[in-house]
Amino acid sequence: MQPPVGLRVTLVGVRRGARGTRFSLGIALAIALVTLAACPLSASSKPGTAAKQHAASRAIFGTQPLEMPTVDEYQRMAAGGLGHVRIVFDSGAVGPAGKRVWTYFDKLVGDAARGGMSVDPVLFGVPRWINQDPATVPLQSSGQESFWSDFVRDTARRYGPGGQFWAQHPELTARPITWWEVWNEPNINEFTGRRSPLQPRAYARLLSITRAALKHASPQNRIVLGGLYRRPKPGHGIRMTRFLQRLYKVRGGRRLFDAVAIHPYASLPKQILHVTQSARRVMNANRDRRKPIWITEVGWTTGGNYWSQSLYHATPDQQATRLQRTALVLLAHRRRLRLQRVDWFSWRDYAGSDNFWDKFMGLFTADGHPKPAWGALTQVTGGFAGGQIANVGHNGPISPGPGPPPGGGGKPPPRPPCLLPGLLC
Repeated sequence: MQPPVGLRVTLVGVRRGARGTRFSLGIALAIALVTLAACPLSASSKPGTAAKQHAASRAIFGTQPLEMPTVDEYQRMAAGGLGHVRIVFDSGAVGPAGKRVWTYFDKLVGDAARGGMSVDPVLFGVPRWINQDPATVPLQSSGQESFWSDFVRDTARRYGPGGQFWAQHPELTARPITWWEVWNEPNINEFTGRRSPLQPRAYARLLSITRAALKHASPQNRIVLGGLYRRPKPGHGIRMTRFLQRLYKVRGGRRLFDAVAIHPYASLPKQILHVTQSARRVMNANRDRRKPIWITEVGWTTGGNYWSQSLYHATPDQQATRLQRTALVLLAHRRRLRLQRVDWFSWRDYAGSDNFWDKFMGLFTADGHPKPAWGALTQVTGGFAGGQIANVGHNGPISPGPGPPPGGGGKPPPRPPCLLPGLLC
């Protein structure tokens, strides 16, 4: 039986921590030694090494907010050495075709541009007049597929190359979106609205529809696989490597995407590297060596309910140490892995109603105080750490709520949809 939305946060949280591996202190020390040897930060480094590392960091590192950031927050991201921000683009937030209201996403994209940040969108979610579970993949009818295609095409026409939004705002430095992530963790049941796993063949269908719509808007558009979680609990999804391998076996599957996104959550930096390497091996074995890998979520939690039950729990100092070591390890292997993105989850803690542990994975506290992890990251990027962010957004989760059903009948429901069950609600 599908759990109610309000309960899914506990189920997904426990599931992600269900089958981890413990490593000895000796291995942890070995990781530190290997990392420091691979990416030295000392004064004895070769001239120009730090500058090259900082440039690579800005190109690779980003983050994902759980609340709508303010311009001040975007500016702090950019000053800290981050280059992009991952934002969920909910198809229920703009209304039906012909009656689009773009106010919400105009603000997100516009404020990011004002703050010096580019946006990496995640195309995810459906309005409640399509399905009461907004995480349901829209493949249950030709009408749903047509709805999704229209949404993707219209969104790309607005925010992509030559987009309407950029034409309407000549005062902004245009940062048109060309890379589009399709869905979030499609290998986990609870992120597809299904009791049984979404099969790669069905996901390929969603990719095909999305790709056609994006290319119709602009040939410059590219597709990123929805971030695959490394190891769902048995019965609740398909292992990352198995899902990816099966997707390659779908006829024409390799031509449907231009990058592979993964979520290699793990306790230790070395595990994160191993998960990323396993994705690279599957890609290489399927003659896909040139395509890049994106890590669109990774991080550790520093508090909240059930904190001790999470494999990703850490003290603030442990979060900082693990993040810095992970950043250095990934930078050292970025060329071999063809690593193009690493998004730290999340930007800032979210002071919600349930206070579950996954709301406390931020680089900042909910009120804008930097955690040690932010300082550790800026040591790698060479960016400005700074103190508390004076103006932070407390507008609730990035989820403005759906518009009325087609035809204009009815009112929007009083509660916004849960865009990321298990992460936001």
